Amino acid sequence: MIAKPQILETQFAVLKADGKTGHVLTLEGDIFKSDDSIVYLIFDNIDLARIYVEKVQSENDELEFAVYNCKYELVEFYKAPKWS
Repeated sequence: MIAKPQILETQFAVLKADGKTGHVLTLEGDIFKSDDSIVYLIFDNIDLARIYVEKVQSENDELEFAVYNCKYELVEFYKAPKWS
């Protein structure tokens, strides 16, 4: 199970995955295999999260992203452009 970090009410957590397989990826880009791995990147607001997703997808069109609010409710999902 993926550990969810505590985030503030105004913050957003971004989770990255391989768009072809759906495997969750660590911040380093490896497939998530253990609870010791960090998979959420935290941003102070939704705009910063969106900028990050757009930048990374412009460099790698095989990645998809899920953006969560402080309650870990899905706010936005970005499908991998390669398979859109």
